[in-house]
Amino acid sequence: MPKHCHLIEIHAPVEKVHGAFVSVEGIKGWWTQNAVLFAASPKTYSVRFGSEHTNKMQVLSESAQEIRWQCVEGRDEWVGTTLNFQFESKSPHQSILRFQHDGWRSESDFFAFCNTIWGYYMESVKSFCESGKGTPAKKV
Repeated sequence: MPKHCHLIEIHAPVEKVHGAFVSVEGIKGWWTQNAVLFAASPKTYSVRFGSEHTNKMQVLSESAQEIRWQCVEGRDEWVGTTLNFQFESKSPHQSILRFQHDGWRSESDFFAFCNTIWGYYMESVKSFCESGKGTPAKKV
């Protein structure tokens, strides 16, 4: 199955990078300002992009080294895919974030579009962790 893979070095402690993925405020800082905790158990975020696209992302696992989400509702191409974020400390003030969006059924035009967008959001999380200001999707 096709998957997206990204690796980015971030000049911030690994705990700060990890923190961007475990709370609504963190997700709002780099991915989309339209994020809410939809359910506490199992932990599920609702994330919206524009007025048309809303996905529900269920947390499958959450440890200091890795966070895994699965899309359980939303755009058909995303449902059933998993998002894996792996965190590594390179030094006290430098981290490596490895990201995979796995489980795509095909390499469609939407798959290619999402790969481009994930690159943008990886730069956004880098900026958010380094400066406190990311470039998330705007609130609608």
